[in-house]
Amino acid sequence: MPPQSLPQITPKHNPTSNIPAGFCENNRTSNMNRINSLFENKKGQILNIYFTAGFPNIDDTLPILDALQAADVDIVEIGIPYSDPVADGETIQNSGQKALDNGMTLSLLMDQLQNIRKNGITLPILLMG
Repeated sequence: MPPQSLPQITPKHNPTSNIPAGFCENNRTSNMNRINSLFENKKGQILNIYFTAGFPNIDDTLPILDALQAADVDIVEIGIPYSDPVADGETIQNSGQKALDNGMTLSLLMDQLQNIRKNGITLPILLMG
């Protein structure tokens, strides 16, 4: 019996539709280029800072990025809070729960980050979730 072909599945939404146009400047590889450039050009140690989006307050994401850039941090990981972070330690679990309680969502984080490059944030940023 010949194998049956699977039906064509059409996604109900584009999984990248929440990523704002221009989020990584002109193309989606720009942020990776910032990371590559950092590791290729920085001599010595690299300071990588993690923080949870929406913690301690829902509107703290941009002020935290501004402060980290002013403090000469090299790269930033922004944690996307989610409801069941069992693999994370207690501190990240607690900050994530507080961020969720504050109302942080992936969509809100994308809105907050939409114009960061236009507003002068040049740090390489990784979204963790």
